[in-house]
Amino acid sequence: MIKITLACVLLVSGCHLEKPYFYPLDVVLKENMPCFSAPYNIQKKSRLLQNRGVSVTKITGKKGQIFWQSEPQSTLPVIPAGECVSYPDINWQEGDYAILMGISTNNDAERYRLSKSIRLQKDKAGNFMLQEIRQPDL
Repeated sequence: MIKITLACVLLVSGCHLEKPYFYPLDVVLKENMPCFSAPYNIQKKSRLLQNRGVSVTKITGKKGQIFWQSEPQSTLPVIPAGECVSYPDINWQEGDYAILMGISTNNDAERYRLSKSIRLQKDKAGNFMLQEIRQPDL
């Protein structure tokens, strides 16, 4: 009985010590397009953040379809701390999107998966407005 109790305690405590699978992605509008960055708690760990790539899924109802993905690169681009990354070749439209971004710190010593779901709508002037939405269950 003691072994079972000890195993349960270790299992439960181990689950709480794991780092999250996804961290929140910071998304703002810059020059009328979404711009992505790592949250401050990750940025403060390293001055050197490397962009491992981005995947954008367009959400329609309960379904998602890949809308755009960055090309694989042999050299990972650096993201200066405090700056965001935008992708001018994405043809953003009104709608709901799930965005996944991979980054690494300290020359690939630590890797992070960042995620955010957003809604883009245009105002009367044709400029995008950004709204965070609940993560979809895909």
